[in-house]
Amino acid sequence: MTTTIPQRELDNNAGKILDRVEREHEDFVVTRHGRPMARLMPIEATDEERLAQMELTGQLTRAVPQGSLGEIERVDLPGSSEDWIRQDRGKE
Repeated sequence: MTTTIPQRELDNNAGKILDRVEREHEDFVVTRHGRPMARLMPIEATDEERLAQMELTGQLTRAVPQGSLGEIERVDLPGSSEDWIRQDRGKE
């Protein structure tokens, strides 16, 4: 989860915010005058760890494959892909 906080909140609560980054793997976007300026996030978190954390918190649901590519039948059509594109665009 990403929480947006103003710079003043970071200045006043740096220890508590860093604890949340470390313990809860929470991300923070720090703003200055309402504009995002920096992001705080756990350094050890890999993409896979972050995805797993998002799954645990219900922020993400992984898609379940409905089939395999082996079931797709290849169809050879006459002409090139450029020919088909030109024809589709009405240039031929």
